[in-house]
Amino acid sequence: MLAAIASLYGLYQINNPRFAGGELSDITFDPSGAEFNVNFNVAIKGYPAGEKCEVRWTVYDDKIREKLPGPKFQGQTYVDPGRYWTKYGSFTFPIPEEPGDYYVKLKLFPPDKSGESKPLDVAKSEGFDSG
Repeated sequence: MLAAIASLYGLYQINNPRFAGGELSDITFDPSGAEFNVNFNVAIKGYPAGEKCEVRWTVYDDKIREKLPGPKFQGQTYVDPGRYWTKYGSFTFPIPEEPGDYYVKLKLFPPDKSGESKPLDVAKSEGFDSG
């Protein structure tokens, strides 16, 4: 009986957006050849497995606070909420040709109509030197 109540409560949380959410954290960079590998953590709750949350990323010039031009400095990746709340994500982008300081901004969107939704979370990395 207790297991049935716990199962029903779990389903209620999944289907009730009030309990759904997500948080980005621990954005790190690892230079590898001609590109940066970016790793991040995301904690997602309240969405069923198989409905992927979108993470959009954009690289900015830290000095002038503007986006770097071109599609190679912005994109998206997806994270499946799955069975566990904390997930790890990653993506790569080329090292900018101009040496300088840069940062990445990530936006986490819910699985339903991510292009029309308000982000669940927005996170900015620490600045990094392209060398």
